[in-house]
Amino acid sequence: MYIIPNLPLPYDLETKAVLKQLNKANKMLAELKGLATTIPNEQILISSLTLQEAKESSEVENIVTTQDDLYRASVSINQELQSAATKEVLNYREALQHGFNLVRKRQLLTNNVIKEIQERLEYNRAGFRTVSGTALKRNDGTIVYTPPQDANEIAEYKRANNLPVYDALREREKIRNVVDNASDDNSQALVEKYFPTVIYVANEKNEGFAKANNKAIAMAKAPYVLLLNPDTIIAEDALQNVCHFAKNMPQFGALGVRMIDASGRFLPESKRSLPTVWNAICKFLHLPLSGKNGYYYTQLGDKQVGEVPILSGAFMLLHKAALGDVAYLDERYFMYGEDIDISYAITLSGYKNYYLPCTMLHYKGESTRYDARYMRNFYGAMQLFYQKYNGKGVVYFLLKILTKIMVLLASLRSAPRKLDDKREVVTLSTAQYTYAQIIEFMEQNQGACRVQIEHPTMGFVV
Repeated sequence: MYIIPNLPLPYDLETKAVLKQLNKANKMLAELKGLATTIPNEQILISSLTLQEAKESSEVENIVTTQDDLYRASVSINQELQSAATKEVLNYREALQHGFNLVRKRQLLTNNVIKEIQERLEYNRAGFRTVSGTALKRNDGTIVYTPPQDANEIAEYKRANNLPVYDALREREKIRNVVDNASDDNSQALVEKYFPTVIYVANEKNEGFAKANNKAIAMAKAPYVLLLNPDTIIAEDALQNVCHFAKNMPQFGALGVRMIDASGRFLPESKRSLPTVWNAICKFLHLPLSGKNGYYYTQLGDKQVGEVPILSGAFMLLHKAALGDVAYLDERYFMYGEDIDISYAITLSGYKNYYLPCTMLHYKGESTRYDARYMRNFYGAMQLFYQKYNGKGVVYFLLKILTKIMVLLASLRSAPRKLDDKREVVTLSTAQYTYAQIIEFMEQNQGACRVQIEHPTMGFVV
């Protein structure tokens, strides 16, 4: 006789084999979801799947019917012609769909949800079982499984098993932190609405990228922290993949990924060389410079795995131990340069920076104005970098002069003319496509059309 064990289970469910199969299952479900949208009425497919599940599950309890009876009953108005088994299976399907919608809406399977499913299944409000004697038997009468027998037993079982899991989930939610750097939109309202367990820290003023992130890093309890820009989109399995990679790499300090822009083009700043005055000038003057002296690290292909000197702060996975050694982000950098500084400091501490070709979308330049303020911040950051690691030498004073020149040139430059974009607009909803599929589409599209990304629940469009 099988008895339900108490939680937590005495064995590890998150084995390497299981996780590999989960990835495959996620991919297949995403493909199925995409194909379903091509059907004029996708409910035909969804309804068919739930009906099959109801039929097969009911057969376990010796409630047997046929496909013909089920489909005939589905379109028949006269219920008197339906057999008892057919009615049972159809009730099962209705309850299954209702339960799915409830869990999707509430994000939690509670006692009340279970009771609502039971009400749809049996058309009564009996709730949990109050009469003993229920058991699952073979044809020869052998008992295979005996479920909990009364309401008190069921309640005790759920208390002993489900509540600790629920509490653990709540505790996990509590360690999620958001530091808002004085945003002027409705960010706080959205976070509080959709993620009520998140700890929200609202700065009264913009304290700079480094200082705001240091607040969040100090609150983090995990061994890794991720710097991620708000103008980015990552695949569903991205965090799992980068964390798995980090765990298996020697002397891991930081990691960056392969970034593409809104036109699907690879962003070379995904991996960079150690900055110099010369390669910074060449970058902004669009002079060709590659190899060891280039601003971008071209020695490693964009789809290769390897060590790189400098990573982008748009996506940077950091080992908390390495951060402890280099004292977090240098708060003297207000904007730009802090990713260069932390990358370099990590390597000086004996850790390694890695590049992993896991593709993400970065709306590079959508929120950046290359004006005099930008030049002042960028070259000011370079001044600080050289002063910090080399002192106030000749290079430092050359940078000061260069900063003034670049700021002057930027102030004289006329604002770019906005062109009328007549490309076709394609809207992709996250209800139909995974983020991984959207990223893949963007790269394959190569800017042939404009892509809008819609979230059906939160209502925003990128």
